[in-house]
Amino acid sequence: MLPKLGFALYALFCFHQVLLATTVPSCSLIFLEGHNISVEYGGSLSLNCTNSCEDQIAMGLETSLMKEAVKNKSLEWFSSEFSNITIWNTTVICYVIGKNGHIKQNGINVIAYRPPTNVDIILEEVMEVNQSYLITCQIPRVAPIRNTRVIFLRGEKILYVKTFENGIDIEGINLAVPYNHTAQETDHLLQFSCLVELDLTPYGRLFKESSRNVTVMTFALPEDPIIHMPTNIEKGSEMTVKCQMAGVFPVQEVNLNLALRGEDLNSTVEKTANMVTAEVQVTPTSEENTVTCSSTLWNITRSARKTVYVYTFPDPDLQVASVNTAAEKDVMINCSLAETSTSRVQFNVTIGGAPLSCEEDLPFQYRCKLTVQREHHAKEVVCKVQLQVYEDNISKQTSTWLNVTYGPVFSDSDCPSAQTLLEGSSDTIRCRAEGNPAPRIQCTKDGKTYGGKRWHFTRTDSGTYLCTATNSEGSADRNMTVEVEYEPAVSDIEIIEPKDSITKGKTITLRCHASGLPPPTYQWLTPKVENITYSSDNSVITIQGAQTHHSGSYTCKVTNIHGIHTQEKTIHVTDPMHTILAAVLGTAAGFILVTAAVSYYLYYRAQKIRKYKLQQAKRSPTGQSLILNGKSSAAP
Repeated sequence: MLPKLGFALYALFCFHQVLLATTVPSCSLIFLEGHNISVEYGGSLSLNCTNSCEDQIAMGLETSLMKEAVKNKSLEWFSSEFSNITIWNTTVICYVIGKNGHIKQNGINVIAYRPPTNVDIILEEVMEVNQSYLITCQIPRVAPIRNTRVIFLRGEKILYVKTFENGIDIEGINLAVPYNHTAQETDHLLQFSCLVELDLTPYGRLFKESSRNVTVMTFALPEDPIIHMPTNIEKGSEMTVKCQMAGVFPVQEVNLNLALRGEDLNSTVEKTANMVTAEVQVTPTSEENTVTCSSTLWNITRSARKTVYVYTFPDPDLQVASVNTAAEKDVMINCSLAETSTSRVQFNVTIGGAPLSCEEDLPFQYRCKLTVQREHHAKEVVCKVQLQVYEDNISKQTSTWLNVTYGPVFSDSDCPSAQTLLEGSSDTIRCRAEGNPAPRIQCTKDGKTYGGKRWHFTRTDSGTYLCTATNSEGSADRNMTVEVEYEPAVSDIEIIEPKDSITKGKTITLRCHASGLPPPTYQWLTPKVENITYSSDNSVITIQGAQTHHSGSYTCKVTNIHGIHTQEKTIHVTDPMHTILAAVLGTAAGFILVTAAVSYYLYYRAQKIRKYKLQQAKRSPTGQSLILNGKSSAAP
């Protein structure tokens, strides 16, 4: 009833405000406490209203709250006290009535609140990592709810915040705020709490209330322990039992325990980052043994079981009548087993991996007959026994080696029928023969013996060799063709034609004589002229209608895989007309030279004689002159 009355008064207040805005002269009417005021639910409140209006005849307060007393009442100021406020949200109206009957009024919102108290947090104190858990914050009768905020904390870190701005309309009820949290390793040993805030500012204060701190322990045991050990073990044998748990947390607080047939074992426990390992050496004695591995973390237990079966299985016995035998002989082979804990036994006898045909003479005893061949030499004879123990197949074997003697045998791969060697290099004839004992080999040619030593072979060593292999079981022969290869060499460049002088217009044929193995290839280096043709193997060149410009150096180059060799030949092509002309010119030149020489001689002699006569004339005292016959004459 009271909330409805408050709403009606507030509506009346709003209606009068509209009227007065147009009819009443301007004046102020205010609450000293402001427009909003908060008060604790069930508490008391004093309100003071004052005005600056003129010609008022009355002033008062209208409210649905319970008035306790009017403390002051005049035309300018009205003060009243209210008690036991239980309305969550209401309006108190202050009004003034003028002489003309008009009303001036103003209102103040009164909000009742209930601060958070006795806040509590409800959650699991032990959580498994990566699992989701419900955390609840319980808040008794807080109001107003729209001003309430709930904060979930892990230590100082905020995990989740819940607000109610557009939430519940009902005030003063008990709240239980949920939060779903996924546990993590980082939560371990941290304190969880929830904080409730009631924020009434700016017209009230900020209330805070925290729950108790709850220390959470987190753990991770994602899988059961895993036991590593054999399913079956031979009687009297020691085995290693290892139990592991991976991904555990907190690893230091996890304990592993191993037990055999209910009795604890003194195992060694090792802890790493997120794994715990327990290991022990044990010798089981019963036919069937159960191993248990248990892990304990606080009051949480995980366990695993595995069974190991003990069996009896001695080494098989292998007997070969003669491991040293000649080819084509029959040998008896026995394979047997002394005892076993099961009748599910399978025998298999092989030589070089190939099975032998055997017969069972007695239980767990097999006899085999083998006709020995040379291919059986150095082959392993194996007696293998396979025992089925529950779901596993276990095998053991005993073996020996055959020594088969046989005469020498040649093969194309070990002693090829044709070989190639290089002249000048240190090499040997490659020939090997099979045989047991290992045969001795000698190769001969033209009475000369070539053993396994290295020789400097020449081209004269080419030919057919007889290789003989010998051991205590016999001998064998094999012919082998040896070809000694050598570098190419040009021995001569022959002028096949013409046989006489090389003159203009004749055909010139040159042949390059060369040797080499493999046979060499030919190549010519010639002057850059025309009319030169080559034979099919390039060893012969022909010059048709030779001219003087075909004169020059002709080089033969021979090549094979072992080297290169060259030799050159110089040819000169003459012109007969040039020879005749040279002879004529030479004769003429000779005649001219002889005539000139004779003329010069006669001239020279005449001059000498004249000079001589002049000299004699100067010496004669009588003035005589000389004459040709030696007589003198007197001067006139």
